[in-house]
Amino acid sequence: MIDFNLIRPVGVLPIPISDTMLKMFEPVFICFFFLILSFGIGFAVNKYAKAHWQQDSMINLYVPVIVSGLMYFRFGLSLTLIKGLILLFILLFASNSDTKKREVTDFVPIAILITGFINIEFNHLPFMLLSAVILTLPQLIVAVLNPGSYGGADLKIMAASCFLLSLGKGLFAIIVGLLIAVVSTVIIRKIKKESLKKSFPLVPYLSIGVILAYLM
Repeated sequence: MIDFNLIRPVGVLPIPISDTMLKMFEPVFICFFFLILSFGIGFAVNKYAKAHWQQDSMINLYVPVIVSGLMYFRFGLSLTLIKGLILLFILLFASNSDTKKREVTDFVPIAILITGFINIEFNHLPFMLLSAVILTLPQLIVAVLNPGSYGGADLKIMAASCFLLSLGKGLFAIIVGLLIAVVSTVIIRKIKKESLKKSFPLVPYLSIGVILAYLM
C-alpha cells in the first residue's frame, strides 16, 4: 500500500490517513483510472482512423469515457467490466471503418467471438451458439431477399455479438440498433434533403444496440 504521508512538501507535518479513508476513495481512484485508460485508447483509435481513413471525430474520445464510466458503475471492478471494455473498443474500431470505408475486416467478428468466452461457464456455450444461430438466420434471410439492406460485415458482427450477449440481449441489440438506425437516418436525410434510398453505414447503430444490451 502507498504511504501517502510520504508525498508531502518538505517541512509539512504528516497528515494521518486511515485505511477506512483509503478504502472509501479506492473506487474513485479505480474509476478515474479506467476513464483515463478509455480516453487513451479512444485517442489511439481516433489517431488510427485519421491516419488510415481520414476519419477524425470527437466521438472517439468522449463516448469511450462515458460508456466505461457507466460500465464501471454497473459492473464494478470485474471481468464483466473488462469484457465490456474490450467489446466497446472493438465496436468503436468497426464503426469508424464502416463509416468511412463501408467495410469491416473479418478480425472484428472474430475478436468479438473470442471476447464472448471471457467470464462464462462452458455449460452455457450450447445456448450461446443457439442464440447466435436463431438471431442471425432472420437477418440472413432479409439480406438475401433484399440485397443491399444488410452487408456481410453487419451479419458477421451481429452473429458474434449475439453469441456474446445470448438470446434476450441479442434480440434487444438488433431491435434497438435497427430502430436507431432507421429513425436517425430518416431525420438526418430529411434535414439534408437527401434520398432515403441511399445506403448508409449500419455498424455504428448496431454497436449502440450491442452496448446498451450489454449494460442491461
